[in-house]
Amino acid sequence: AWVYPQVVSNGLTDMISKGDNHVLQLVNGRQITFFAGGWGRGDCTVVLPVDWLHHWHHIAGVCDGHSLKVFIDGVLKGTSELQQSVNLSNTNKWTIGRNEEFPMQRIFTGFINQVKIYAVPLGQQEIGEEMKRKN
Repeated sequence: AWVYPQVVSNGLTDMISKGDNHVLQLVNGRQITFFAGGWGRGDCTVVLPVDWLHHWHHIAGVCDGHSLKVFIDGVLKGTSELQQSVNLSNTNKWTIGRNEEFPMQRIFTGFINQVKIYAVPLGQQEIGEEMKRKN
């Protein structure tokens, strides 16, 4: 997804979520956390770029079932190994800019564009190609 944050929020702010199972969220306006397969299973948390506010950034969270990766602007910023594999299917709806399970909380302030969700994880080269496609 391409994101353009306009406000630094305290606490958690969900940019893309599928319930509280798959979430790409901001933490206190300083970090991005990505988890997939359920909260508490493990996460990948990285520091935001210095120019985070009022700029477009390409964000990708990748889960291959064994690890989590976060890319910002086409660069791998962090990797976390998971202790166990899990079925990533669930019945929640994908939600942009908030979380279906917390409809009045964790709301992203800014713009989100060109969100793409893949059933099979992309590699670093493919993520770089997606980043170059910004309109």
